[in-house]
Amino acid sequence: MFDTSPTTNELRVAPVSGGPAEILYYSAYGALDPSWSPDGMKIAFAEDPFGIRVLDLTDMTVTTVVPYEEGWSRGDPSWARTQDALVFDGEASGAWADLYIKQLPSGTPTLVCSGSMPDWSPDDQALVFRGEGSSSYSLYRIELATGIITRLMSGGGEDHPAYPAWRRF
Repeated sequence: MFDTSPTTNELRVAPVSGGPAEILYYSAYGALDPSWSPDGMKIAFAEDPFGIRVLDLTDMTVTTVVPYEEGWSRGDPSWARTQDALVFDGEASGAWADLYIKQLPSGTPTLVCSGSMPDWSPDDQALVFRGEGSSSYSLYRIELATGIITRLMSGGGEDHPAYPAWRRF
């Protein structure tokens, strides 16, 4: 189980049965939006001013896999379930976010669609994400093979989806 603390800038893991959390990584800037790799041996997270980073738990090294670019933020990484890939959102200052997929370790990020806060389907064939509608945020699904986007839920006013997650079985 993760814990990221905005007050201490620590990436921590805590036993689900209770007990003290173990500090895995300290960041002077904050380690945000953590996501486990399928094998549980790596954690992807966002860390400005660096970008999307990966902590390898086998040797505790941290690698920047999607660097920060001037005027662009990178966040909300989500690790694929069946492949070594990340989906994340990137947004230009003042602009709505776009979703990108990057094959690891050295692929080039590929634009998927406009949206934020992505999560993979259990078979990696689709993404669920938050998108911007005409007056509010909505929840969407995109089939990666076809690019077909389906609105799953519309939000209104203060009632809008945030951090959608696909249930895993």
